[in-house]
Parts: sequence; C-alpha cells; structure tokens
Amino acid sequence: MMVCRLNKSLYGLKQAPWALYSRFAMFLVTLGFTEAKSDTSLFLYRRGDETAYLLLYVEDIVLTASSQHML
Repeated sequence: MMVCRLNKSLYGLKQAPWALYSRFAMFLVTLGFTEAKSDTSLFLYRRGDETAYLLLYVEDIVLTASSQHML
C-alpha cells in the first residue's frame, strides 16, 4: 500500500482538486503508469501482455487488471 503525504492542507481551496490530481498523477507516473490519451483520469500500466487500469474520480480510485497478480 502506498501513502502520499501532503506538505500543506489543500482542503477547501478552489484549486485543491487540481492540485491533488496533478500530485497523484505524477506519483502514478513514477510507478510506471501512463496517462490515457482518451481520458486524463485513466492510467494504464503494462507489463508484457498484461495490463492494469486505474481510474481516478474525485476521491475514488478504481483499479482493475487483466490478471490477479497485477492487482
């Protein structure tokens, strides 16, 4: 399990959703995910023939993959 620590509180600021998204997106890229061209909230992780999909919507994360061990 990965946890991100914020250096300052973002809650309540009008730019908070974008700031959280951009920070989390950068974190996913460091893990090897790529942002989908069709949807900026969809991230793909490919290893060989297997693929994992991560969808970020507001504060919810949906993760699915082509095999159990990719989860």
